[in-house]
Amino acid sequence: MGKYRGESANVDGSETLDGERPLARSIEEGQRFAQRMYLPRVVGLGVGALCVGGGLLQAAAPLWTWLLLALNCLAWPHLAYRVARRARDPYAAELRNLMLDSAAGGAWVAAIGFNLVPSAVLIGMLAMDKAAVGGMRFLGRCLVAQIAAAAAVASLTGFAFNLESDLIAEVAALPLLLLYPVTVGYTAYRLARRVRQQNELLATLSTIDGLTRLMNRTNWEQAAANEFQRCRRMGHSAAVMMLDIDHFKAVNDTHGHQTGDVALQSVASILRDRWRASCATRSGCTTSPAATAARSSAWCCPASTPRAPRRSPSASASASRPRSSSSAATCASPRASALPR
Repeated sequence: MGKYRGESANVDGSETLDGERPLARSIEEGQRFAQRMYLPRVVGLGVGALCVGGGLLQAAAPLWTWLLLALNCLAWPHLAYRVARRARDPYAAELRNLMLDSAAGGAWVAAIGFNLVPSAVLIGMLAMDKAAVGGMRFLGRCLVAQIAAAAAVASLTGFAFNLESDLIAEVAALPLLLLYPVTVGYTAYRLARRVRQQNELLATLSTIDGLTRLMNRTNWEQAAANEFQRCRRMGHSAAVMMLDIDHFKAVNDTHGHQTGDVALQSVASILRDRWRASCATRSGCTTSPAATAARSSAWCCPASTPRAPRRSPSASASASRPRSSSSAATCASPRASALPR
């Protein structure tokens, strides 16, 4: 387990619309978040340089402005990633990096004289990824940083406005408009796929016993109830077989609980193998063995042939009841859907 960052009374821009704070994130989760943002930042600043460059070219910007643009677009993505990865709180550090991205975007909008087409595309792309990352609250904080940076740069340039966009500025804005949304969408797709895989894994883990890898009691009881209803509907017979490991307490007391766990795993492996072999040679095998207690197991065994359709329920129950000393319940009995507690 990774270490978790401490909770703070101050908001960090990642709250939901109802003001709820997110769950504490581990350092590893924060580092993965910074890694997810690395590719969109590299691509966004790469094509964003073309967008801003078209406006700078139209405004006949001096050489030092072009040097600052190259430094921002070529060096900042790698520096931001290293800073976030090495930070004590990578998640909060990456949020600050994203706010700096918005502030830099506002500064470049003012530097090109608020050139209409490049400015609109730049502001729109920055707003899109901030809303996708942190929701509307985080977007609002980033817009405040963007406006403040734009106002500061505009005051230095004497609030020079150049709203008209020539053909070069319009064409230079197209790569950012076309490529950056695809990059953001691909990043969101990868995240959604990872979440779906984790949900499927959690769903699987919630239905099996952690030690024996057999179905747990809750899942097995539901499966047995479904089998009970199926065999009543189809006119089939079935039995619930209870298995208990003899002298299991003596194994634990003599050899220790770790040896007892190995014994349980060995018995579970035998049950699974026998179940698979049974399913391979007969039809109607639907319910696997289940771990129901520390040293007990249950098995629902449907028959492969249907009952005579005109038998009475009592006659069917008598015919399907095993004639052995092992504990079993027939599918015709409601007790087949639940194990003794």
